Amino acid sequence: TLTQNRLEVASVTDLGGAPRLSEVGGGVVLYDLPLVDVVLPTASLGEGLWLENLPYLASVSAPALTRMGGGLWFQRVASTSGTFTVDWGVEVPGTLGLVELPAGASGGWALPDTIGSLGVSETSLADLGGLVDLRVVERDLVVADNAALTDLSALDGLTTVGGDLTISDNDGLTDWSGFAGLETVGGRLRLVGDGPTDASGFAALTSLGDGLSLTS
Repeated sequence: TLTQNRLEVASVTDLGGAPRLSEVGGGVVLYDLPLVDVVLPTASLGEGLWLENLPYLASVSAPALTRMGGGLWFQRVASTSGTFTVDWGVEVPGTLGLVELPAGASGGWALPDTIGSLGVSETSLADLGGLVDLRVVERDLVVADNAALTDLSALDGLTTVGGDLTISDNDGLTDWSGFAGLETVGGRLRLVGDGPTDASGFAALTSLGDGLSLTS
């Protein structure tokens, strides 16, 4: 279905018969499907890719893609057992959203080192291993309400957050060791929850644009 400049798919078992579109001016939405592998055939994506309710998903790739104008959104995708891999070589200027992902979805990701913004919420992930290549978030970064999250070390290579950095209500965290390489936060640093009781762990931070908020 093509609606409001978006290609929406909700009734196939695979994308083998998908049109070989060289360009999609809007976004692509895949939801409520028994897909195992998603290989996006287009070379140009005007907006983003939204994947939701794909419980059997094992891999996502876009080998022909050279440009996209939006974000990359994963919500309730991947099985509770097995691996989940993402091979996405093109810059993501919008939001990378990881929402309600199962525990097994954290590794085997190849992502660009710069994204527009990042949101990780309500997942069952114990770590953020899929984000190990991340260096720059141009706008806001939010990690919130991930009860099983205990390890942020995959973010050690992150140097810059252009907007606000919010870490909120991840009850399994005991320290902020994943931000050892962070040098710049352009907005506010917000640390919320009953885990770490201070802001130690940000040893490399030299520039904070809008102050620090630390609350339990």
